[in-house]
Amino acid sequence: MSPKGKRKLYVAESPDKLIELFKNIETDFLSKIEDLHTLYANPHSPKPALTYAEGDEAVRDSTMDVIKNLGKGEIYYRYSPGSEKFDRSRFLAKKYKEMRDQKQLERFVIVNDDGKKHSIKLGKYVKSIPRSFDLFNDRIGLVIYKDKVLIIDYENPSVITISHAKFAQFQKKLFRLLFSKL
Repeated sequence: MSPKGKRKLYVAESPDKLIELFKNIETDFLSKIEDLHTLYANPHSPKPALTYAEGDEAVRDSTMDVIKNLGKGEIYYRYSPGSEKFDRSRFLAKKYKEMRDQKQLERFVIVNDDGKKHSIKLGKYVKSIPRSFDLFNDRIGLVIYKDKVLIIDYENPSVITISHAKFAQFQKKLFRLLFSKL
């Protein structure tokens, strides 16, 4: 574009300019593909993989991922707001409990002390945080399983998934320490 008085005069660029733009895009694309190939070849990369998703369905999908990826009799750990804070079942797929029970998954859960006696079901171990800590008043939950950690915001439905073996192991150790002290 070049101004000519009050008018603007547009002049066509050389096709070489288009080739240059394409080559820049191609280089960036191939670089990202190479990163993906590296991650695919080495899923236990020292770099964490992060995903973020929003909405009730995203939270349901992430909780189903727990059930789908754990084998029979395996364990997952969960920090969860107590039942007086909200109804968590809204975020569970219809077959969630059935699939969980079929796989006989063990779950260790830490909740707020809501004054209720928690029903202890087969494979479920629950301990409560004293009310004075108000740990889950923000309706944030955390699930640790396999090499993943889910951070779930139940108030503004969204989930962050961190896939990283060392981070998940560290979170499991912290959970077990707290669970043993309650």
